[in-house]
Amino acid sequence: MEPDRIRGVLPLVPVLVALGDTEHVTAAAERLGMPQPNVSRAIRTLEQRLGVALVEREGRGIRLTAAARTLLPAFRRAIELIEDGVGAVTGAASSTVSLAFQTSLGERFIPEVVSTVRRDRPDLRFELHQGARSLLIEQLHAGRVAMALVVDTPAIGGDIEVVPLFEQPLVALLPDDHPLARRASVSVPEIAEWPIVTLARGFGLRDSLDALFARSERTPRIAFEGEDLITVRGLVTAGLGLAVVPEQPVVPAGCVSVPIRSRLASRRMCAVTAAGESRPAVLLVRDAVVRVAHERRIWAEG
Repeated sequence: MEPDRIRGVLPLVPVLVALGDTEHVTAAAERLGMPQPNVSRAIRTLEQRLGVALVEREGRGIRLTAAARTLLPAFRRAIELIEDGVGAVTGAASSTVSLAFQTSLGERFIPEVVSTVRRDRPDLRFELHQGARSLLIEQLHAGRVAMALVVDTPAIGGDIEVVPLFEQPLVALLPDDHPLARRASVSVPEIAEWPIVTLARGFGLRDSLDALFARSERTPRIAFEGEDLITVRGLVTAGLGLAVVPEQPVVPAGCVSVPIRSRLASRRMCAVTAAGESRPAVLLVRDAVVRVAHERRIWAEG
């Protein structure tokens, strides 16, 4: 793009980012502290300078076009790079890293990462997102987060960079009075004979469960689908069913964990960023994530 065209686009970058975050002209205007007509006018100007449509009417509102969604990750990175540069010369605490992680990492691993980073960079701020793996990958591709800590599978897709972190064995979590509780290990066919308590589709652990059963040509008998492992573990303790979960250092009271005889009974956690990610703050956090995973061996508890 010619320099004159770039100069014409740069002042309008925050407007498209605000609109992408809110998908509502009024909300974007409030965030930017400018009148609503000015937001609409800025988007029309950006469309003219780029030569592409960025919004479409949808009922009484608007919808971002495919071109706008393609631009958003680059526009968000541009703003963060500028913030990092300003912070570097002014000493302002302007660096913010948006980090997404699967729910199973929230109890121990993420707190350790945050503590590690803050010891070296107390000025760095985190914007944390927790949820289902599929949602986190979607946020990464859309540029809403700079890094996602998720189970590594080919389904991640896209122009990304994957850094392996650690392997987690999967075990069967059973009530301590369950008929399989005294086994040295169990097979997937044996597990398949009992009701399963698990997470809903879209969560990384559910993907691991489905892959494990598919390899054995079995279908899990789902007794409950939840959204957090605390609930899953509680329902196992209550005897609703058994669960397939990552091995954990402390087994919940009233439960036992039994190894699963399958080479697929494990999952690899990884850190995922956009390919070519170069923002210093993001790279610093990624280095801390790798350090915690490889040196301290602080695993998730679920």
